[in-house]
Amino acid sequence: MAFLAQRGGWLADHSYQSADLALDENRSEHAWVPFGGVDAGRWRLDTGSRIELTSSDMLLGFATRLRGDSGIALLGLFLEAGEADYDTRNHFAALPNIDGDGDLDASGGGLMARHTWSNDFRIEASLRTGRLKNDFRTKHYEGEESVPTRYKSTDHYLAAHVGVGHDWQIGVNNRLDLLLRYYWTRLDGGKVALSNGEQVRFHDDDSRRLRFGGRLTHTWEGNRFWYVGAAVEREFDSTVKGEAIMRDGVNTRVFALDPHDFKGTTSIGEIGVIFRSQKNSPLSFEAGIQGYAGKVKGVSGGIRIGWEF
Repeated sequence: MAFLAQRGGWLADHSYQSADLALDENRSEHAWVPFGGVDAGRWRLDTGSRIELTSSDMLLGFATRLRGDSGIALLGLFLEAGEADYDTRNHFAALPNIDGDGDLDASGGGLMARHTWSNDFRIEASLRTGRLKNDFRTKHYEGEESVPTRYKSTDHYLAAHVGVGHDWQIGVNNRLDLLLRYYWTRLDGGKVALSNGEQVRFHDDDSRRLRFGGRLTHTWEGNRFWYVGAAVEREFDSTVKGEAIMRDGVNTRVFALDPHDFKGTTSIGEIGVIFRSQKNSPLSFEAGIQGYAGKVKGVSGGIRIGWEF
């Protein structure tokens, strides 16, 4: 769930940023313009258990703008893909700790929309769905003989977000953007078979997060910008729960897994540059880096791109 929750924030941020890069210089009304982005990061979460994760993500879609009397609407559709390698130490009630590692692979698609009024106030929303594949391998049991164990699972996820924001012009060369977003992600649970013949049953998990932040953008030249930003994010309700099901002859024993609790607050800082398309250069480009402290610790960086036709 940590991987999906982090991807949800990244996709909500960068889908709009990438679409805007592609559309800002496009002169064809109602044209559908391609946009995309890539990102990579490394994270650590302490949830009672420990998770360290290295991930990469990709986004590719098409967007258009519709102008009306009430303002400007942005509509988009996109495909998303991401993968991650992770190391974890899991705690089981009445069982030794288990160190493990695994691979995650997520793929799906989504829709997004935004409406901006003439006073620069805006509202936005997105909906995404897809599949998450997980290949997990244990390394050893503490205090007992090593018992290699592995499982593979494929689960469905559904995610959505809503947000409101406002831009202010500060002087000639600066703009301040404030944004409030609410994210919701659900990962279906299920039962997986371990390679040693036992089973683990995972519960459905819901993540509910709220983020408030701002970004100050400075015009460096006519088509070049740099920006700095900061945000605070609160995870309200994401706890991965499950049971290990072990059979000894005709007897079945069920051991509760100590839950991974992702609830907590994370502070986020960012810095980056933007190069918008020119008359003889149809490519728009943004590069940025983000740092995380608090419940989530880590760093990520990536690029967003757009093409003008």
